[in-house]
Amino acid sequence: MDNDFAIKLQDVTLEIPAKRRLPHRARRETNGTPSSSTQIGGRLSYGRGSAATVTILEDVSINISRGQRVGLIGANGAGKSTLLRVMAGIYFPTRGLAETYGKVSTLFPELLGVRPDATGLENIVLTGILLGLTRKEINRRIPEIIEFTELGDYIYMPIRTYSSGMRTRLVLSIATCISPDILLVDEVIGTGDKSFRLKAKDRLNEMMTSANTLVVVSQSPEIIREFCTEAIWLDRGQVRAVGGVDEVLGKYAADTARPNEGMIADSKALLAAKDSLAGTAVLNWSNDIPITNWEGLLVSGKP
Repeated sequence: MDNDFAIKLQDVTLEIPAKRRLPHRARRETNGTPSSSTQIGGRLSYGRGSAATVTILEDVSINISRGQRVGLIGANGAGKSTLLRVMAGIYFPTRGLAETYGKVSTLFPELLGVRPDATGLENIVLTGILLGLTRKEINRRIPEIIEFTELGDYIYMPIRTYSSGMRTRLVLSIATCISPDILLVDEVIGTGDKSFRLKAKDRLNEMMTSANTLVVVSQSPEIIREFCTEAIWLDRGQVRAVGGVDEVLGKYAADTARPNEGMIADSKALLAAKDSLAGTAVLNWSNDIPITNWEGLLVSGKP
């Protein structure tokens, strides 16, 4: 075991075969070649009989040292949450090697309320067991967890009566109470009110002082800057950049701004055309849909 690393991923690829076949039109258009027309989601490839395979992660190699705070950024469908679950051992790569060194704790949306009909207190016990604690260890931590949640008497109410922010408080309180070696967080740090976020930040900072490792997935640059010192940019299942937070966020922002610049230019041209056609035709379009070769443009003439 390499004591310098908390997480090591080497050439990790995760593929999921689709059960449904593609329609005949798609078979003719793709001719069995990988699809590059979509801008989000994993890469699509087509084999014999037009069966599709989704490559969610492709040749991902990452080394995360003990004590690092790393943010995973990228567009929706880039593979961030999937990569986090590979690190957690929930998903196994189709190819490549994924290793973690130490006790792993997770904060994932699907874990926010293990049993909706169980009370908050009962869920503390259930979640603690799932995280590998003994009943004795759980009982010793229960008073601290309840105090940290600030839920009051709601701790004795069923989880189904909680708001999403209340569920986040509960699970975050449990997960950060056990002092794991590696904490994996998926889009939950930014929820809740500001005062609780400050408490969560202080608790996470306490964890990091004992050389624990944090990996966070978030669409919020503010959250990444607040909690992380390094960032990894994923783009359609591949690593585009690794480095300091500001450096990687800057590259990501510059890349995502390019399509918007084209849309802004389209809008200016269309506004000019709309003015010139005033009284003879009406132009309608959506700023959310890029117009290519006038597709997506609706023109209605006046008699």
